Formats: sequence, C-alpha cells, structure tokens
Amino acid sequence: IGPAAFVSCVSLEKVVLPQNLKRLEQLTFANCQNIREIELPQTLNFIGEMAFYACYELYELNLPDSILEIQTCAFEECGIKSIVIPQQVITLSEGLFLDCPNLTSVTLHANLREIQNNAFQNCTSLESIEIPASVTRIGEGLFYGCTGLRDVTLPASMREIPDAMFKFCKSLDNITIPETVTKIGIHAFYEC
Repeated sequence: IGPAAFVSCVSLEKVVLPQNLKRLEQLTFANCQNIREIELPQTLNFIGEMAFYACYELYELNLPDSILEIQTCAFEECGIKSIVIPQQVITLSEGLFLDCPNLTSVTLHANLREIQNNAFQNCTSLESIEIPASVTRIGEGLFYGCTGLRDVTLPASMREIPDAMFKFCKSLDNITIPETVTKIGIHAFYEC
C-alpha cells in the first residue's frame, strides 16, 4: 500500500487487508481517528514511518509473525492498549509508541537487540516492562514521561543507563540496576 493511502479517512472504522500484502508504507493510516479494527495479513513484513499515527480509536492490533521491520513513530499517538512485538523484529524504532496514553502492556522477545530513542515516551498508562537480556543498545529518553511506570526489569547486558531514560517517571518504585552498569546518563532519573 502506497504512502498516505488512507491518510485522514476520519469515517473509516474497519479495514481488512489482502492476504498477499507485504508492505504498509509511511503514513498509510495516519490520522484515521475513528478506525477501530485493522486485520493485517500473515504476509506483512514492513510497517512504514507513522503508518498508524493518530489512530486514536485503534485499541487493539495483532501484529503478524511475518513482520521484520517497524519504522519510526509507526504507532505515535495511537490508542493501542496492548502489543506483542513479533519474534523477527530486532529493533524497536525511535518514537515507536510515542504518546500512546492507553498502552498498558508490551511483550518483548528474546531476539530483540536494540530499542531506539523515546520508543515509549509519554506512555502514561504503562506500569511495568521487562527488557530482555538480548537487548544490547537502549536509546535516550526510552521511558521519558511514563508517569504510571512502577516496575522495570533491566537486562544484565546493560552497560549504561542513557540520558533521560526514566525522566518524569514519578511512580517508579522498583528498579534493579545491573552490576554491569558503569554509567548513568544526564537526567536519567530526573523527578522520579
């Protein structure tokens, strides 16, 4: 599906995509504010930048195991409540779930290697998350503004807690910093 194919279709509520579809390009469903249901095919392997931006009523989305890449801010300002990241995705892109206030549950897998900057910034309903041991790089501001975040399990592979990682996480009451951490960045725990 080409870039911005359904952008701002504010009356659109449900979409069933064809089973041979491989790619959703950037902004595919951006600003489809009333979309409630999208059935993604098991052949889909790519989700472009801001593909589901501002899909406020999209509370549930099942990502097929075939997905290899999800680009920057794909779910920014989306209504999604729960997400399971497919096994083949090795990088969570920058701002992937930026400003998703309803997101409460994220399941990450053991193949994940990198979580880029601000991936969960301002996910105010997210209360707990476990970062798998396979993750070797974590970007800045990962949980910036996650005011509901209480419990975080960090991987033993961590060497550094990046700048602003937990900035404004006012509810954070349980975190164990691994022995392997040798540096804590600027404002990493600011106003926690």
